[in-house]
Amino acid sequence: MEPSTVQVAGKAAKPGALWILITIAAGIGGSMAAIGVAGSGRYDVAPFEVELRAFPAPLGETVLAKRAAGIEPGRAEAGTHNAPMVYKATITGVSLAGLTPTDQNLVATPEGMATFLSEQGKDALRAFGIKLALLSVGGGAIAGLGVSLVGRQWRRIAGGAAAGLLTLGVIGVLTQQTYDKSEFAKTRFVVEEPIVGTDLPIDPLPGG
Repeated sequence: MEPSTVQVAGKAAKPGALWILITIAAGIGGSMAAIGVAGSGRYDVAPFEVELRAFPAPLGETVLAKRAAGIEPGRAEAGTHNAPMVYKATITGVSLAGLTPTDQNLVATPEGMATFLSEQGKDALRAFGIKLALLSVGGGAIAGLGVSLVGRQWRRIAGGAAAGLLTLGVIGVLTQQTYDKSEFAKTRFVVEEPIVGTDLPIDPLPGG
C-alpha cells in the first residue's frame, strides 16, 4: 500500500473515533440528567412510607429525613460512599395502624434509620435500583438519538444507552464497595428551621 493511501485512511478514521467519544459523552450526560430529573419513587417499608431519591453530585453522600405525622421530624447527612451520587431517603408517611414505641425507636437516630432501611428496605432499594437503570438507559438513548441525527447514524442510539447504563453500573459498584452506614453514628437528626412566613422546611438539596 502506498504511504499516501495509509495517510488518507488514517485521516478518515479520526472523525469516526470522535463521534464515538461524543456518543459516549452524550450517553453519560443523558443518563445523569434523567436520574437528576426523575430519579425518585415512593415505597412501602413497613410500617413507613419512604421516598427514595438520587441525583448526581461531585461527592457521595446519603441524606436521611423524617417528615411524617407521629414521629419527630429531622434531617441528617453523612459522607457514606465514594461515588458521584447523592442518595436521599425520607419517611413521608406511616401505616394506617399507626406506630408503636418500638417502631419509633427504629428511626430515632440516623444510624438506627440507616440500619432499618438497609435491613427492611431491601425490596424497595432493589425496585429503586431498577428504576434508576431504566432511567439511565432511556436518558442515554435519547441523548444518543440527538447525536445520531447528524449523519443519520442510528446505531449511536444504542451506544448512548449502553454508555448511560455502564456509567450507572460503575457508580453502583463504587457505592456498594465503599458504602459505610456507620458514618451516621457521627451525626444526629437536626430539626429543619421553617422559612420565614411559611410552614415549609428548608431543603437545600434538589428534589426535597
